[in-house]
Amino acid sequence: MTLAAILIVMFSMAALATVFAFRTRDFRRQNDYRTQKKSEPGVAPTAADASLLGFLPARCNVLAALHVGELLKNPAMRQLLDEPPLSVLSKSLPQWTGLKLADFDQIALGAEIKATLPQVVLVLQTRQPYVPAKVAAALAPAQPTQRRQKLLVRFSLPPTGEGLLWCHSERVIVLVLGLDAVNTDELDAMPPRPRPGGEGFAEPLRMAIAQRLPATSALWLAGHFEQPSAAGDLLALTGKKNELLETLLQAKSFVVGVQPQNQPMLTAHFHTGAAKASERLQALLEARRWDAAQSYKIAGPPPGAEPAEQWVTLQVRGDVTKWISSWQEK
Repeated sequence: MTLAAILIVMFSMAALATVFAFRTRDFRRQNDYRTQKKSEPGVAPTAADASLLGFLPARCNVLAALHVGELLKNPAMRQLLDEPPLSVLSKSLPQWTGLKLADFDQIALGAEIKATLPQVVLVLQTRQPYVPAKVAAALAPAQPTQRRQKLLVRFSLPPTGEGLLWCHSERVIVLVLGLDAVNTDELDAMPPRPRPGGEGFAEPLRMAIAQRLPATSALWLAGHFEQPSAAGDLLALTGKKNELLETLLQAKSFVVGVQPQNQPMLTAHFHTGAAKASERLQALLEARRWDAAQSYKIAGPPPGAEPAEQWVTLQVRGDVTKWISSWQEK
């Protein structure tokens, strides 16, 4: 799986850390247009409980979450767990924690993506209380230590990465993953109690989630960049040209959510900040129109819209995994 493919899925299916996926690919192979607004700004959708998001460091500018229970009970949604990059998560979590995917209720993920390679923070909420010693034992021979009187395990992620597992509380496990040696800064930035709603995150990110993410999303990804994302430079390193991906990576803010139905619906909003950029993105998305989709709709900002109103919306209903796979053929 190339980084380009991972990025496609990331922007469409809610995943993070595309560089991580690219660098560890060999190792892993081995082993409705109108979005529903919330009554309270900043309240996270049901895909991840607001309290779970509140554990993530406030400096994270990319957030993702999934409601494992919703994904597992819906056959059409369950397929997403078998497709990259979610398949990486579903296969790796049992190795890292000794727990089955069904043992988890919700997962929140965050990263600060700027000029440097990010560390990715995952907050895992289990359905029932877990036994810290058993979770730590899954990473043997790595030896646990103590941090804030809770078990902490540092473990390797071949070929060059490293991870931290921290038994935060009786139903919360924290993972920090990086492409090289990871530090405990992310743990230090984690509040002892979760911040309410989206408190602490950048205002554009909070408002994008609160105003544009459908409340029924079982899987979502959102981000905001004050400057162009470094992911564009990382994509260039692969030597693969993809005009749509390059354009998506120039978005100032984005929200992508998948709503569980008989035929899952993907709803995505991209803030370009400029009329010409919006027109270009609309044209590129139109070029990816999928005839097999139950519905495929694109909407841009109204004529003469101000920069703040330059949002492009995409809504697709159907077998989303097949639609994403078709991107690589064009």
